[in-house]
Amino acid sequence: MVARYFSIEEYQLRWSRVEDEMRRRGIECAVVWGKTSASFDRAGDIIYLTNYFSHTTGQGVDISSHRARTFCAVLLQPGETPELHVDDPELRPELVATDRVRNHPDPVASIIMALEDRKVTDPIAFSGSDFFPVAQWERLVVANPQFTWRVVDDLVRSVRFIKTDRELDCFREGAAIVNPAMDILMERLIAGVSEAEAAGLAAAELLRRGGTYHKIVCTHGKLTAYTCSDPFTGYSTLVPRHGDLVRAFIIGPILQGYYFDPGRTAVVGNRPDREQRTLIEGCAAVVESLCEAVRPGRSYKEIAEHGDRLVAEIGSDGGGASAQYPFYGHSNGLYFETPPYLSTVHDHLDAVIETNTVLGVEAFIAKDGIGTAGFEQNVIVNEDGIELLTTTPMIPF
Repeated sequence: MVARYFSIEEYQLRWSRVEDEMRRRGIECAVVWGKTSASFDRAGDIIYLTNYFSHTTGQGVDISSHRARTFCAVLLQPGETPELHVDDPELRPELVATDRVRNHPDPVASIIMALEDRKVTDPIAFSGSDFFPVAQWERLVVANPQFTWRVVDDLVRSVRFIKTDRELDCFREGAAIVNPAMDILMERLIAGVSEAEAAGLAAAELLRRGGTYHKIVCTHGKLTAYTCSDPFTGYSTLVPRHGDLVRAFIIGPILQGYYFDPGRTAVVGNRPDREQRTLIEGCAAVVESLCEAVRPGRSYKEIAEHGDRLVAEIGSDGGGASAQYPFYGHSNGLYFETPPYLSTVHDHLDAVIETNTVLGVEAFIAKDGIGTAGFEQNVIVNEDGIELLTTTPMIPF
């Protein structure tokens, strides 16, 4: 029997934290939207509040029998148990954390009815404007002028940012799943098998241990300027040649929806030439130095400026993957909980590093004629610095 991972007491703690945040912001009622239809990128708030996740498929296109398909919402009011609104006939009550559930083929209509039933009159907080469809927004807002809405997309995410003790334990358990898979991925790429075979063996290890993933991305040779060799799959059937630079990341909700994204760079045959060695060791050293710089109270911007200085000392020709990701890290949780970023380009919102957060610390360095190296570590921030989660060696040679 599949059991709920977190206790009901864990969810009650989360609800209490969100209620405190609502009171702090002067919010009397909130509707938090999600889209959990086999995708985790817009599922975090719903998972955090209720442990609900659906594998219902569909594009969210309205049909006569169903509208706002695959969307779901949680209705929040201080002092009330969170109410989950879904269109999922396969909902598993033993897994869902709340006992207040409305199952309706039109979640937008379901929310409207619930708000009318509760006679809500104050402005209602709305979370999800960055992905909620315009067609559904018109139904919710334009067709129901009796309600006044206030967009507060970060309401739950701001609470999720600081992890509970049990969430940190989940990350530690997730590390025990992703690390052996990352070991296999890099070992096989170094051995010279195809990207697809290496990714397949890594995926098998993840699945064997009860984990899952969003994507496994591999690239090699001249293609290291790009995030991956094949954007459709993340990996290609190409076989790297002896002496090729190879780079790979495992990215995804490894355990209970909690994201990891470790990355490594190596050389097929494990005998880098002088330029490759300098590039790989330099990029790895940047990530190691950034990890050492992570301390509670230090600003994201300050650490990013340290990264800029380190990369400037090494020198990078930019472009490609290094231009696609102009930052040195982000928060990890139920997907990537950003902003803030460790960046001097992206938003950091004057944020400071806090204890009991989880970060991905990363760097990409490009050298014309050699390739682009990339590394990423996942770490827990504690009172003294960091606890390293991802343990695959950065320098295998």
